[in-house]
Amino acid sequence: MASTYQLSAFTIPLSEEQCAITTAAIKVIPELLGRMSKMPGISTDEIKAIAVDEMSACSNGLTESQLASAVSLCVDHVAAHPDTDEVDFYSFNSSQDDDGLLIHHDESIHVTAAANFTQSVMIAFGLSEPVVIEWANTCSSARSGDFGGGAVVVTQISTEMVSAWSWSEHRIAPVSYTHLRAH
Repeated sequence: MASTYQLSAFTIPLSEEQCAITTAAIKVIPELLGRMSKMPGISTDEIKAIAVDEMSACSNGLTESQLASAVSLCVDHVAAHPDTDEVDFYSFNSSQDDDGLLIHHDESIHVTAAANFTQSVMIAFGLSEPVVIEWANTCSSARSGDFGGGAVVVTQISTEMVSAWSWSEHRIAPVSYTHLRAH
């Protein structure tokens, strides 16, 4: 059986301090989502307490203020996306580069989750410049329809996505309609 992948690497323009805060949040959000999926009806205060516990375990030298910012980022993100219970969607890798925080995944990234998280980071830090996430769809076998890609433009208030598939479907529809009318 063939495996499909979404490959992407993109940078969120953050300061060194913002990178540290966001990296800590990336480590905690999957655990937080996993616990929340087992606790229906959990309150925001309970989410915050879990985030504080998890964050303290992996704080890597964050100051108290930075830790509070990372917890806030986690809680705000999870609150904005309460129906997301797929922990693996948020298994990102990150590293600081010259332009900010490079987000990627070694095998396959969930593009919508990456866009949602990026939007939460932009809101948390007041980033006004859009972030562009490009991705490539690949497959371990040569199969029609399993290759392509797309892009997402993320701002604080919206995420706009276009894929090669949706673009081509949009382009084909008017051609087919015109062809049918000619007969």
